[in-house]
Amino acid sequence: MTYKNYLSGLRVSDGWADHVARGSLGGIDYATGVGTPIPAPTDGRVENIPNNGSAGNTVTLWHPDGSRDQFLHLSKFVAPGNYRAGDTIGFSGGKAGAPGSGSSTGPHIHWHLVLANGVRVNPLNYLDNVSAPTLTGWAGLQAWLKRHYGYIGNIDGAPGKLTWSSLQRFLNQFWGYRGVLDGIPGPLTWRSTQTWLKKEHGYTGVCDGIPGPLTQAALVRAGTALANK
Repeated sequence: MTYKNYLSGLRVSDGWADHVARGSLGGIDYATGVGTPIPAPTDGRVENIPNNGSAGNTVTLWHPDGSRDQFLHLSKFVAPGNYRAGDTIGFSGGKAGAPGSGSSTGPHIHWHLVLANGVRVNPLNYLDNVSAPTLTGWAGLQAWLKRHYGYIGNIDGAPGKLTWSSLQRFLNQFWGYRGVLDGIPGPLTWRSTQTWLKKEHGYTGVCDGIPGPLTQAALVRAGTALANK
């Protein structure tokens, strides 16, 4: 089976980065009139969620690996059940104030993909791959920190202060870090990180608080290992 974008002929009115920039977890919006059929990007099982808060009428297409596509602000559902790639699994809505439109201010199709670990990602990154790849490296570490240590940033693989403050919280709890939870990795943070990585993720360097290639490589291994835990 393949994972396809049957909406590619429509104009993107609001991209993934635009959603994230205003505080959304992410999505792709396609400009189209009310009642446009929404094709399934792959085989899956349809579940309908009426009046799903700000998302309005929502159709979820479940995949065997536990990941799911979601399309928001529908004007009309189809019957729940199993559908094949390309089958219509709902109809666009989004007209402001219309039943099922949620917080939408204009007709469109909103699409996002949720991985089996609960992380929302851009579906366009996974085309032609039904089982979405596991998050790796820093993105995997961020997903793990989000689930267990209060990380509230984006799953973007770019560690900033939010990523590091969550990691410091973990290190403080289990690996002897006694510094400030300020999201700024100094020698104390790095030494605790290296201690953790040496014990659990194959770091072979010295726990000296000075990050080098061995430390960075071990962090990537850690993120990949923890992504779905």
